[in-house]
Parts: sequence; structure tokens; C-alpha cells
Amino acid sequence: TNRESSVEFWGKCRVSFISYTEEAFIKNSHEACLGVVPTRNEKLKNNFFKPSSRVRKLFSVGVPAIGSKKCYMLNEFLTEFLTEDQFPVEYLQADSLASWEKNIRYWLSHKAELDLLAKKGYECVLREFSPKRTARQWINFLNDVWVQSKK
Repeated sequence: TNRESSVEFWGKCRVSFISYTEEAFIKNSHEACLGVVPTRNEKLKNNFFKPSSRVRKLFSVGVPAIGSKKCYMLNEFLTEFLTEDQFPVEYLQADSLASWEKNIRYWLSHKAELDLLAKKGYECVLREFSPKRTARQWINFLNDVWVQSKK
């Protein structure tokens, strides 16, 4: 979160909010079995890239995550490696308190599926979002622009 670190209790559930820094992310991701990445409000700058990139970043360190259904970029990422029969996308996106609760309960009570999801997501990030692949895509794009500018 972008707010100060704090702890709240939602009923009997202890919820830790951790100020986002690279160091805090690395430290806490090693302790997590599931990430929860909601959006704060309806502004485009908060819903377009940030939540989906944080979900990808969690998967990149082997932590599966649930993200906001309001972020369409998240759906695009999830469909890269999910198949409906294996992992329904609806269990990885939420848009209401009831759906967040349902999805968190689902994953925490299906440990084998959660582990497989972590593996599939990790493999997808390595395959589709590696620095080498990103660099290659930029090189190809810039080469295409260069070629088109010479016509």
C-alpha cells in the first residue's frame, strides 16, 4: 500500500498493510502464501497499470495474487497462463467485499491448487515478461519504426 504500515483486525483475521518499498516487498513476499492487490479508487492512474504490475511482480517471486476486477490489464495477464478448467479467472479477480472474501477463502483452503497457480504464474512471468524478452520487443519495435521512416 502507499499508506503508512499498520495492522487491522477484520473479525478474527489479522490484516497487515505494508508501505510499498522495494525492500519491504522482497522481505514480505518471502513470508506470503497469497497476495491481495486491490485498487484504491476509480482514477485511471491507479487502476490501469499499477495493480496489474504488482500482481505480476508477486507472481514473479512465486506468490500468487488476487487483483481488482476493475483493472483490465490484470485480466490480460491472467489469461496468458490460466485455463478456465484449471484456474477460473473469477477466483483471481474481485470487485466487492464478498468476492474478495470468497476468493481469499477459496485459495487458502485449496493449497495444492494455490501451489500450482504460483508455479504457472511464475513460469508465465519468466516467459512473457523477462528483461531479455522486453528488450527484444523494444528492439523490434524501434527497428520497425526505423524501417517505416525510410519508406
